[in-house]
Amino acid sequence: AFASGGAGADAEPVRRAMREALAAEPAIGVEYAEIVDAASFRPLDRLPAAGRVVLPVAARVGGVRLIDNLHLDLPPAPAAGRSSLTSDTSGETPPAIQP
Repeated sequence: AFASGGAGADAEPVRRAMREALAAEPAIGVEYAEIVDAASFRPLDRLPAAGRVVLPVAARVGGVRLIDNLHLDLPPAPAAGRSSLTSDTSGETPPAIQP
């Protein structure tokens, strides 16, 4: 969801992907899965151009409530004409990900 979005992209696909991944496991009862601003902890409507976001999750597995926060540092968007999947030295796409 992050890779296909980018700066200013709708944050809802990220939320949906997290919830769907957790819900795919029948033993997990998702209470919340969110994407929030790291400084304010307020839910984001749009992805920032760069910087830190947090993915807080609460879920129940059996009788245990699990809570975790994943901190992600979003890199600045690549320069025009460059993909974030290119090598920093050659500018060519690494062989492992070529079509």
